[in-house]
Amino acid sequence: MEPGVVHYFQLENVAVLAWHSAPTVFAIEELYQLGEPYRRRYPRGGSIVHVLCGNRLTVMDGPARDAMVRVSNTLDDQTAAVAVVLAVGGFLASAARSVITGLRVRSRHNFEYRVHASCDEVLEWLPQANLARTGVDVEPQTLGALMALAESTGPAQRGR
Repeated sequence: MEPGVVHYFQLENVAVLAWHSAPTVFAIEELYQLGEPYRRRYPRGGSIVHVLCGNRLTVMDGPARDAMVRVSNTLDDQTAAVAVVLAVGGFLASAARSVITGLRVRSRHNFEYRVHASCDEVLEWLPQANLARTGVDVEPQTLGALMALAESTGPAQRGR
């Protein structure tokens, strides 16, 4: 993984991505490649949790937005649900919501998509949405622990 940008965690067919700085084209493409074995293992798809948690987080640039839309459109039929956790506040949270809205407008979206202020909010719906769409039952407590780990992982640490 690109150092200092994102950490990737996987639980069954749910990917948890901890973003510590703005997504880059390289990081987005690398994450797409890392997910390939899971897409083969879970042909009915999976879910993604993006945790925006870095103190070095900034708004992604145009090429990264284009890459995110491209990957989102490619994975559209294989995506059950997407959660974004804004573990940041103030202007950065507002700017992130704006970027997220722009990405949604530019991409297909046959999946459930929600923005949350905390990881706990994700647990209220994502496990059930994932089960309904993919048939894979993800244990909420385990997913919660993984999201907490992702949120606490600093840019110098490695996750996977």
